Amino acid sequence: MRIQIAEALNTAHRAGIVHRDLKPGNIMLTKAGAKLLDFGLAKTGAPAIAGVGLSMLPTTPPGLTAQGTILGTFQYMAPEQLEGQEADARTDIFAFGATLYEMLTGRKAFAGKSHASLIGSILKDTPPPLPSVQPLAPSLLDHIVQRCLAKEPDERWQTAADVMRELKWVAATSGGLAAGVPLASGDPRATASMAVRERVGWAIAAIFLLVSGIMMIDAVRPASTPEPAPVMFSVEPPAGVAFSTAGVSASYPTISPDGRQLAFAVRGPDGRGLLAVRHLDSLETRLLPGTESAFLPFWSPDSRTLAFFAAGQLKRIDTEGGTAQTLTATGGGAGGGSWSSEGIILFAGPTGPVFKVPATGGEPTPVTTLNASEQEAFHRLPWFLPDGRRCLYLAQPSNTIFQASLDSSERKSLLRADSKALYSPTGHLLFMRGITLMAQAFDVNRSETIGDPFRIADDVSTAGNGRSSFSVSETGALVYRTGANLVSAQPSWFDRSGKLLGTIGEEGLYRQVALAPDGRKIAVEKFDGRGSRDIWVLDNRGISTRLTFEQALDPVWSMDSRQVAFGYPGTGTTDGFRVVRKTAEGNEEVLIWKGTEPRYPESWSPDATALMYVSNQIIGALPLTPGAKPLV
Repeated sequence: MRIQIAEALNTAHRAGIVHRDLKPGNIMLTKAGAKLLDFGLAKTGAPAIAGVGLSMLPTTPPGLTAQGTILGTFQYMAPEQLEGQEADARTDIFAFGATLYEMLTGRKAFAGKSHASLIGSILKDTPPPLPSVQPLAPSLLDHIVQRCLAKEPDERWQTAADVMRELKWVAATSGGLAAGVPLASGDPRATASMAVRERVGWAIAAIFLLVSGIMMIDAVRPASTPEPAPVMFSVEPPAGVAFSTAGVSASYPTISPDGRQLAFAVRGPDGRGLLAVRHLDSLETRLLPGTESAFLPFWSPDSRTLAFFAAGQLKRIDTEGGTAQTLTATGGGAGGGSWSSEGIILFAGPTGPVFKVPATGGEPTPVTTLNASEQEAFHRLPWFLPDGRRCLYLAQPSNTIFQASLDSSERKSLLRADSKALYSPTGHLLFMRGITLMAQAFDVNRSETIGDPFRIADDVSTAGNGRSSFSVSETGALVYRTGANLVSAQPSWFDRSGKLLGTIGEEGLYRQVALAPDGRKIAVEKFDGRGSRDIWVLDNRGISTRLTFEQALDPVWSMDSRQVAFGYPGTGTTDGFRVVRKTAEGNEEVLIWKGTEPRYPESWSPDATALMYVSNQIIGALPLTPGAKPLV
């Protein structure tokens, strides 16, 4: 639609017509495309290019365009219009920039409480960059808009044709990448895009609801859709089965690469897992016989087959019918999988590295190697990058996302995350921080993250060990399920007989409640609904004290009820896991231990000399005496 508006404006300018009142209200969407309306304030003159046929009569009386006259709608006027100067095609380009900014962000480019303040804003202010208002707005599109809105006409695009060409170039470049097609290194679109991949993907959109809330975001909107529009509908399980809500068999949606189907696990009549498939253009949810006890499904590249884990084996089944085939043994459990267009499946078992196996079945071989110096115990949740040779995976217990290759033993650390990481064709890595779904711009060719991560959605369901309820297709559609296994609750005091004595603190999302030995206060992990998880102390006098201002977990009390120990998991690839202690009043944070692997506090010794912890199936003790060595 943006290109169509620019084309219509270019046609008018070539015929010698300056609209002078371009705004959203004067643009109509028809089946044939975008149309410009209301040329009541138009200025006619010599066509920009002779011979252009356009049936248009002058609609402005002589003299209305005299110097010093302000014409148009204030919100979209160029500075020279407001100053009563002569308007030309570049005046319309300013109005087009203001209109385009509003289309992309949902807010006006300039604002003011009165005509005077609005005029002042247009004359001196620069609108915030598109990505700061709409995080996934392409940066090159922001460049087009900001140049349209230049204060001086000579600094703007000089013709609507210039704007139209730029929009077509960005659209063509974005479309190629959004389809998951890697650009050749010599392609000028690729070299121009390396620095900022946020320009890929025009918008983000909408949401499907699976019972308690599966949501889908359409990242590649048709050009005729001005804004992302949420779309919600319920997905009901067939009669006799129910959605599973816990563990690895939870009903997390997995969207097919073509963006047309959802697959998820349900509980059959016998309580065992079963896979179900829902076409998004159908009202029917189909069960897949032969997938009993199945969990963690993932799609084939052609969107026709599902691979899944069941009974200590990796299997596959055609979603349109057929029997399940066993591909290989997994060692009992499962840690997720991914299927490449070259017919290779990556999967992770209950422990150990990531393995590969032919999609036709065979003997698995390791792709990754556990780093003993970092005490790695698990590599899980692999995800193929578009070239089919490189992949992402989550290393635990450090919760680091690495990139590995089928052609090399080397790996590259990318970021820290609380979940798997998926690559989106919009040019982003998607991952979890706490219960918040995040996106990080990613140069897939250079294997480099760009800028800072930003929030996509809150309260996204998780199941531990990196498993989280989100999935992305090769068309740029993102599916996620809300409900982070946290329930808003009001902490309350009860006596030993179960009698309610009163409440403590306020209602909120809490986890890991630790009661102080004196019975007068509790330490809790409290979520703020935007992914932040902090340690708070609540006492029976109604006083709440916040101990942390960054992600923290696992509070435990000293025996005298005066101090709380807890862990900081870190937020970056180089941040270590820290264990600290702090007074219940929030004073004096003291470092107990820092290292690459997490150590989760469990209990404080009665003599206050050691703190018990668990890490990687190890129970140990951290000395509280300065200079003492940890005991394992």
